[in-house]
Amino acid sequence: MRRGIALSTVALATTFFGCPPPFASPAIVDYPRVLAVVANEPTVEPGATVALVPIVGGARTEGTFAWSLCVRPELASTGLPLSSFGAFESERGCDTNGALAIAPPSTERSPTFTVPRDLFTNDAALRVAFGAQLSTETVRSLAERAGVAAVASVTWTVDGVTAHAFKRVLVRRGERNTNPTPPSIRIAGRTVRASATRADERCEADDGMGPIRVALGARILMEPSTDESWVEEFTFLDANGALVSQSEGSFRNWFSTSGQWDFGRSRAPDLNPTWVAPKTAGDTTLWLILRDGHGGTSVCRWTMTVQ
Repeated sequence: MRRGIALSTVALATTFFGCPPPFASPAIVDYPRVLAVVANEPTVEPGATVALVPIVGGARTEGTFAWSLCVRPELASTGLPLSSFGAFESERGCDTNGALAIAPPSTERSPTFTVPRDLFTNDAALRVAFGAQLSTETVRSLAERAGVAAVASVTWTVDGVTAHAFKRVLVRRGERNTNPTPPSIRIAGRTVRASATRADERCEADDGMGPIRVALGARILMEPSTDESWVEEFTFLDANGALVSQSEGSFRNWFSTSGQWDFGRSRAPDLNPTWVAPKTAGDTTLWLILRDGHGGTSVCRWTMTVQ
């Protein structure tokens, strides 16, 4: 059975201000959108730095950015894991009532934040994050095993439209989790993949023959790699204060600047959506955003030439 995964359930939530048109389709990027935020390190130690890159789409990609890093009320009150990365939230990141800034703001397009070294001894920050005074044992479990979510929040304003997005970065001592391996996709007999030596989101056909060319209105099956050797185990603290271990998942979001998708969100075992090319000639940008459900994100962006 195909299982759709909403964008806001996988560590990124996005809302829009100004007067954007309604979505013709959530998978079609026809005005400014923040599609994802990628952290160079999805897990960091207290006192470490984290670099963030917004993945944006639209007719123009400049505009202005405003970033903040905070702790905010999390999910214990709903009975969900205290350090969960997988709950639907309508709030806007650090704009949530009660959020507490833990770093100076930034207007850089791709900022670097330093996480406070004293996060696990900052009672005020922990009370904001979890809604209660935590025991010494619980704080130790958070620091060494489960972690606390620092929330990176961004507003991007371009062409009179403001898109707002946020992403969690896990703060804990010791082991790290990493971003998923950048995805590769088999398309019309060719494969696009990211270069192992390039840090940005661009993917290219690995045969060196340039963009993939398809006919007007063609139905194109997207076949992402099924290799999930990057999946890691992690620990979270549940609403009863117990440490629970589980495996990461693979959550895929598909986007394009034109055409149509039969579905734009997927996870195993149904990974292969169909994209219908537009009936007008030209280049179309497509994205596959791969998330692990635990803060890790990788992106592949490529071009299809419709003719």
